[in-house]
Amino acid sequence: IGKAFASSITLVFWISLGFAFNGMYKMVSVYFFYLEKTKQLAIISFTSAIINVLLNLWLIPMYGILGAALSTMTAMFTQFLFTWIWSSYYIKMPWFKRLPQ
Repeated sequence: IGKAFASSITLVFWISLGFAFNGMYKMVSVYFFYLEKTKQLAIISFTSAIINVLLNLWLIPMYGILGAALSTMTAMFTQFLFTWIWSSYYIKMPWFKRLPQ
């Protein structure tokens, strides 16, 4: 990339990590559609959007565009985390069961 864009290379990691969490959210959110519990999904999405706005208001004045990238990554992580926790309440997954020996 050109020298004019070299300073933005630090943003790529945070934005990529945010979209990785978004992909994980999309993998887990299908359980809600299967169970027809989309109201819970809407609550999680709305909460994540509020978290993103609040973090943007707090981090952008301090860090500029990096603050926007960090707040978006954090909101996408919380969206995935809440969806994963709530979906494990409805469908028991084998993630933390002991393997037979």
